[in-house]
Amino acid sequence: MAKLNVFSALIVCALVLALPGVSLAQPAGPVVARTAYTDEAAFLSDLAALGITPVNEGFEDDAAWGTVRSTISGGTHTAPSIISLGVTWTANNALSQVTTGPGPALTGMWGFFTLPHGDYTAGIPDGWITAGDFVAAGGWVRTNTPPAGIELIIDGDTANPIDFDGNNVLNGPHRFFGVIDPDGFNTVEFRETESSGDDWKYIFADDFTFGFVACEANPDVTGDGSIDILDIQAIASDWFQPATCPIDQNGDGVIDIIDIQIVCAAAFS
Repeated sequence: MAKLNVFSALIVCALVLALPGVSLAQPAGPVVARTAYTDEAAFLSDLAALGITPVNEGFEDDAAWGTVRSTISGGTHTAPSIISLGVTWTANNALSQVTTGPGPALTGMWGFFTLPHGDYTAGIPDGWITAGDFVAAGGWVRTNTPPAGIELIIDGDTANPIDFDGNNVLNGPHRFFGVIDPDGFNTVEFRETESSGDDWKYIFADDFTFGFVACEANPDVTGDGSIDILDIQAIASDWFQPATCPIDQNGDGVIDIIDIQIVCAAAFS
């Protein structure tokens, strides 16, 4: 079996190493405290300083989002959750589901929202939750019911919301809101804050950027003491699933051919 594993790995690796893109995980940069952002350029600069590769979600990929396209002509299509690029998207309450539509788009054809929207009278603010192994999360949020407001809830800690020191007002057009925490976090809720009485506020979003907890490359994925076809199979079995260590070899939040390339490079170096 060992010889078969080596032979099989040799064939697979000969193919994948011929492709471009081998990328080993980069060491983290300067450590900073949890920081909130309304400036995307500053957010991206600090993310780069941490050595984290940004992962961008624009909701254009039909393979991930094609089942939740809502339009006037095509009707409403929702799902309880969608997993895309290592991020799980859900509504922030059990009564709502996730969808995409052309109205919220900042770029491309599609933006994100939840349906039904929040119900203030039932104590349900409009919003959604993203889940993953994050060090950073941010996106462009807008409203069609100005003025609205937004806060971010990290790991369900409603007692300590990120309110951007009051710079959280939405007057209609998209604004960027994000957070970086080098200690990592698992969920971030984007929550509307200004609904009251019968004056309900709704939020929509597009063009998110995520940074994931970096994995330390360990090509022995199975932990059996050898680097072979079993390690490649372990990665392939999680293809385009939520990113996890040690399968996500380069810590970019995506299980893909680059992770297999890293294993192959180690196996035959």
